[in-house]
Amino acid sequence: MKKNSSLFIVIIAILLYSCSDYIEQSHNSLNFLSDNDASWIPFFLMDNEVIKNQVQDIYECHDLDTNESWGYFSIINKNLIFDCIYFNREDFFQNNTREIKRLKKIGYTESSNEFGKINGNEFSYVLFYDEKKQKFYFYGK
Repeated sequence: MKKNSSLFIVIIAILLYSCSDYIEQSHNSLNFLSDNDASWIPFFLMDNEVIKNQVQDIYECHDLDTNESWGYFSIINKNLIFDCIYFNREDFFQNNTREIKRLKKIGYTESSNEFGKINGNEFSYVLFYDEKKQKFYFYGK
C-alpha cells in the first residue's frame, strides 16, 4: 500500500513539473518579427528604433502561467542601454535568488555589478550586463 502511494505521488509530481508552459525563442535581430514573437521581447528594446536596430543575438524564454520573461541579448553600442536605465541594485536583490538562478542557467556569470531596472506600464525588467560575455541578461514580469 505504501509503494502505491509513493508511486502515485511521484507520478503526480512528474506531471506537474512537465506541464510548465515555457516557450523559448531566439533571433539574430529584432527586425521582421511577427507580432506574436515581438510581444514577448522587452518593451524597451522594441520601442526605440535606434536600440531595436542595434540588438543582435537575442534569446527569450517566458512562462505563460506567470508572465515571467528572461533572456539575453547583445547590442552594438551598450551605452544606449545604460542611458535608459535607472540603477538601483538593492531594489532587485532582495528575495530574488530564483530569478538569478534562471539567468545563470542561460549563461549569466555575474562578472559585473552593472545592472538596472526599467519600469513600463505593464512590465518591469531588471537588466544585468555580463562583462565576460558582452551581453545583457534580463528578467521581467
